[in-house]
Amino acid sequence: MDTLIIDTSFWISLFWPEDTNHSPAQKKAQQISGKYNLYVTDDILKETVIDCEIANTAKEKGINFILSFDPHFKSLALTPLP
Repeated sequence: MDTLIIDTSFWISLFWPEDTNHSPAQKKAQQISGKYNLYVTDDILKETVIDCEIANTAKEKGINFILSFDPHFKSLALTPLP
C-alpha cells in the first residue's frame, strides 16, 4: 500500500465546516479511505490545530483580517493583509 502525506490545508478543510473546501475534502477523504497509509507528523497536526484555533478565535471576536503568508486563511473567512 502506498503512503500519503496530507497537507495542513487539507486537514483544515476536512474538519472546518465553514472552509470553502470542506465538501471536496470530505469526498476525497472517503475516496482514499483504506487505500493509503497516512503519514502524519506532530508538526502537521500542531499546525492544523493552531490554524483552526486562530480561525475560531477570529470568528468569535469578529476579526476579519489576518497577517499571514498562508493563503488557506482565505478559505477560513479571513482576509490576509498584503
